[in-house]
Amino acid sequence: MICIIMKRLTLNLPDGLLETVMELSGLSGKTDVIVAALRAYETALRRARLQNLRGQAGLFAAPKHEAQP
Repeated sequence: MICIIMKRLTLNLPDGLLETVMELSGLSGKTDVIVAALRAYETALRRARLQNLRGQAGLFAAPKHEAQP
């Protein structure tokens, strides 16, 4: 069974922001740009959360980097 749920919303964005991101990303649709931006933001938040947890569980130690000569 496939269930697709779509939501509509109204956004107030700074002038030119959406167009600039569309140009930089190469994406042509507004929805595609917003979805890509939200996914990138989600990834960054998850990565930051994981980095904050590093070393707290005592299971994995952060790799020690040796100074290069």
